[in-house]
Amino acid sequence: MAGQTTSTRQISKGSRLRGLTADDVTIVAIDFHEDGGATVTFRPDSGGVDERVLSASEPAELQVVTGPGWRFDGDPVVFASAMYIEVKGRILGADTFEVTFSEVMLGKNMGRAHRLALVSVHPDGDAHDQIRYLTDHFRSIDVDAVATTRIQLDWKRTWAAGTEPR
Repeated sequence: MAGQTTSTRQISKGSRLRGLTADDVTIVAIDFHEDGGATVTFRPDSGGVDERVLSASEPAELQVVTGPGWRFDGDPVVFASAMYIEVKGRILGADTFEVTFSEVMLGKNMGRAHRLALVSVHPDGDAHDQIRYLTDHFRSIDVDAVATTRIQLDWKRTWAAGTEPR
C-alpha cells in the first residue's frame, strides 16, 4: 500500500519510499533544506547506502510505502546460514589497520557468522593480491571498558591468524 507525498516534510527516517530509485528504499536519514528540498540518505533492499538531494517539487512524484519492507530476520530458513563479511584492505607491507566500534560490536553480535576479510593489495596488480579470513575475530576484544570510536590492530599479527579462502 502506498500514499502520494506532497512535501519533503512527509518523509521521515525509517519511511519506505517508492519512486526514488527503481526499487523501494528505506530512509536512513533526512536533512531538510530551507527551500523545501532535502538531502535524503537511503538504503535500497539490495543493500548499501546512497544519498540524493531532492528539490521541493520532487516529493510529489514519490510514494510512501506503508507495507512491510525487507527484514534481515524475516525468513529463518534463508538467513540461518547468512554470513557478514567485513573487508579491510591495505597495501602490502602495512603495519596496522583500523576497525570502528560499530564494526567490532557487529562482529561480536554475529559471532561465528562474522568474517573479517583481510586483503593485502600488491603494488604489481590484483593478480598478486592475497586474502585471509578470520572467523569471530572480535569475540575477545573488550570495547565496553573504554570510550573509543576506532581500534587500531596489528596487520601482521592479524594476517598470521587468518586462513586462506577455501
